[in-house]
Amino acid sequence: MTQTTSNSLTLPSLRSQGADSARLGGASVLVIEDDLDARCGLQILLRANGLDVVSHGDGQNAIAMIQKVKPDVIILDLGLPGLDGFEVLERLESLRPQLKAKVIVLSAWDVVQNKQRALNSGARFFFQKPTSEVDLMLAIRTIVEELH
Repeated sequence: MTQTTSNSLTLPSLRSQGADSARLGGASVLVIEDDLDARCGLQILLRANGLDVVSHGDGQNAIAMIQKVKPDVIILDLGLPGLDGFEVLERLESLRPQLKAKVIVLSAWDVVQNKQRALNSGARFFFQKPTSEVDLMLAIRTIVEELH
């Protein structure tokens, strides 16, 4: 007897409500995430919701990209190779007030130990992976509305 298994990948819905994505149109997001699958999934979700997206897989190169791209929102993983997310947050603070971007930390690291530290280091929101698409998009919308 042969046994078969099936693997499936659940992708986020490709469109939220039209009015919501219209409000986000033109806003730019930099995703700093070392896991390629997570980075690609975020890019699909964000682009489907009308956002301009660039991404990078490590903190050191992302810092240089931030200065060129000047994103509205940065989605930051904490567990990055090279500079970790906390070091990236520290470097971002040294770029202010020229840098207007606000940071959403999206990390698998323990919430109890890291949430308050991330928020105290300049993050606007902290979500533990996996997080809901709705919560993430609400956080992005909040930031975009604060900036404009």
